[in-house]
Amino acid sequence: LDQALPLLAIWPLYYNEAQPMVYLSDRKNSYSIDPTMHLEIQRLFPFLLGYGAVVYNEINYRVAQLEQQFLQCPSGIFHDLDAAIIWASELIEDTPKVSRT
Repeated sequence: LDQALPLLAIWPLYYNEAQPMVYLSDRKNSYSIDPTMHLEIQRLFPFLLGYGAVVYNEINYRVAQLEQQFLQCPSGIFHDLDAAIIWASELIEDTPKVSRT
């Protein structure tokens, strides 16, 4: 959470908050997180459209599956970054545009 919050916090500085964002976690290294942090992130950043995890081994795959249970947005688990980027792009393209006036 300490590493994700600064990234998510600058999003409104560069983009309209009505513009959705997909967060991709490229997990080249193994680590564990408190999966309930996803609930806090979604509360703080309602423009978060989706969450994807790129995993490279079975352990990280299972951790990502556990995390998905706490997500309230579309999510995906991928074995390569290119597939995750394609998924994120399609998710954003399929989301109706919201205009702010």
